[in-house]
Amino acid sequence: MKKLRRKLISIAFFSSLCAFLAVSWIIHMSISIYQNYETDTKTELISLNDGTYPMKSEFEELDDADDIKKRIKYSEESFFTARYFVVNRDESDVYSIVTLNVASLSESDAIELAQSLSKSHQSVGFKNSYRYRIVKTEDEGIYYIFLDCTDMIHFRHSVLYISITVALLFTLLITLIFTVLAKQVLHPFEENNKLQKQFITDASHELKTPLAIIQANAQVLQYKNGANEWTDNIVTQTKRMNEMVADLLTLSRMEEVGETALDSGVNISDIARQTVDSLMENFNNKNVTSAVNISPNIVANVNLSQIKQMFSLLTENAAKYVTEGGELRISLAKSGRNISYRIYNSANIAEDANLNRFFDRFYRSDDSRNSSTGGHGIGLSVAQRIAKNHGGNIVAKREPGGICFTATVSANLKITADNKKVSK
Repeated sequence: MKKLRRKLISIAFFSSLCAFLAVSWIIHMSISIYQNYETDTKTELISLNDGTYPMKSEFEELDDADDIKKRIKYSEESFFTARYFVVNRDESDVYSIVTLNVASLSESDAIELAQSLSKSHQSVGFKNSYRYRIVKTEDEGIYYIFLDCTDMIHFRHSVLYISITVALLFTLLITLIFTVLAKQVLHPFEENNKLQKQFITDASHELKTPLAIIQANAQVLQYKNGANEWTDNIVTQTKRMNEMVADLLTLSRMEEVGETALDSGVNISDIARQTVDSLMENFNNKNVTSAVNISPNIVANVNLSQIKQMFSLLTENAAKYVTEGGELRISLAKSGRNISYRIYNSANIAEDANLNRFFDRFYRSDDSRNSSTGGHGIGLSVAQRIAKNHGGNIVAKREPGGICFTATVSANLKITADNKKVSK
């Protein structure tokens, strides 16, 4: 549940952040489009008035400006607030200043800016902090109209910075609120999860005694009256039930404890080799061709009993489902920060089998995972939990003619003062 809570909080944080940043960007782009539209209207107005910005009386008397009059708000102050300059290039490529209404710019600088646009293919655009328009005149000359947009660009950037800051603050606020509320919302689910785990533990303990009695009675009957089909079935199934109960208890304990006690300097290569050797007879009985490649002297801080159990479960799983006369490939290697145990076995896997579900409790694929093999569908769940407790994972993948399980565990787990690993 802690992982679920952290995941929900992360989703809330990144969702809010993305939404607010998207809104900030939309606001920024909207302001940019509006400002460009406004400045383009002003440069068009200057082009219609022979390179000068008109006073209000001149603006009202302009011919061919009805469209502009609808698009622009013009006042007595508009003429005095316009910061622009116009450079003319005649048919002889001579540049001259028509209007220079920018105090911070010299005539030579203005002409230089116009010359830099001599090869431009765009009639409107930005050059430095100026919005420009290039207009061809009737005498084959060109007007280069520049409108100073320094204040507008500064305003645009200020709005962007403020909106991003506000977005971050609101994201943090929403995340904080969600963090507080998530604990309350998930509390009933946490309680239900605890009750389920407690039920599994209690039921498993309660089942152990009657199973032991049944098995003992069946064995007594076999001793007194001789073994028969019915007593053999009773002993076999009670043994199978005992194994399932043990696996359920193991899985429940690991989920409840969460943290894993580590043993220092465990030689994982030796554990893998011993596990494979102890089960090799099972593969030989099926005439399986095997190839084992275990890198020597791989040492790490792990829980010794759990790693033994994980190797055993994966190898036993391969022994149960490998096809007669099939193939087995096992390897153990260290790569960077991880240790990888890879086991392939030829198997009949249904085309529609969901390999990810192989790690669900009691899941079976119809063609390859049935009760006749002796399994009860919990072993891979236990192995997966062990791998995750050691900072790793187990994945199942189809390969030609069979299936391959790859288990990874972290090779860099640190032992703390209370003999727990630092992080899961």
